Amino acid sequence: KVIKELDEKAILVVEKYGDRINDWINKEVTSLEELSRILSLANNFKSDYIKKCLEEVGNDNENVLVYYVALNDGTYIGTDQWTPSADYNALSMEWYKSAYETKKVAISKPYIDSATGSTVITISVPLGNEEIVGVLATDISIDSLLQVVNEVKREKDEYSFIVDENGEILIHINEEFVNSKKDLASINNGSLSRLNEAIQNSNTGVIKAVDYDKVTKYFAYTTIDGVNWKCVMAIPKNQYLYSVGILLVISIIAFSLGFAFTREIVSFMFDGFSNEKFILTVFLTRIT
Repeated sequence: KVIKELDEKAILVVEKYGDRINDWINKEVTSLEELSRILSLANNFKSDYIKKCLEEVGNDNENVLVYYVALNDGTYIGTDQWTPSADYNALSMEWYKSAYETKKVAISKPYIDSATGSTVITISVPLGNEEIVGVLATDISIDSLLQVVNEVKREKDEYSFIVDENGEILIHINEEFVNSKKDLASINNGSLSRLNEAIQNSNTGVIKAVDYDKVTKYFAYTTIDGVNWKCVMAIPKNQYLYSVGILLVISIIAFSLGFAFTREIVSFMFDGFSNEKFILTVFLTRIT
């Protein structure tokens, strides 16, 4: 029971991480959708007008590295100084295809941007009124996301990371895992395979396993709505078991106090009763 209670507390903590990440993503998505709505209502899809609007909005969002648009005729318009090569085809890019084909918001996995070297995600949305005339997208640095996650209070030696629905590591304190696109099952000779399996089969939970640094830890995880990523919090075994001990001591104290209180109540109830009266009372109670 104590272990179960501690597992539930760990899940509540990691859910705070998940909620903050989800809020951050929703804020950026809402901002991009609003920009798409403004451009669509203006119904002016000339390159000069679009570029001017993108530049004005881009100055108001410090997380945005660049805004860009791909029109259905292949025209690329961006707020950066990048000039596409002659063989560049924006219509073949995943950010374009995902939003255009689904007619919905598309969010990429975090990746290293070749131009800036920063870890970013790309969010893209359809552009147009009754018909889609193109796709609007933005590259957003995840530095602010990491800052938001780190604001959640946690104990020493705990850390959190993010994986996708298949266990591929998206954000981790060990950048090598991100750069090489490792999944949990491939780390430390498969010591995290159980965790990898668990996050694919359930939305929340706690799993005990040996981490990449060969330290046994408890991993609490939860699902980030909208992107189907998993937020995972790693808690060293000793620290977790220490918390178990604290809860166990509290439970024992609470039980002892409850027992002592109950005994006093019983003594008070029967105070003054003779043995004969007590036996008679019990007998009559049973008869009744």
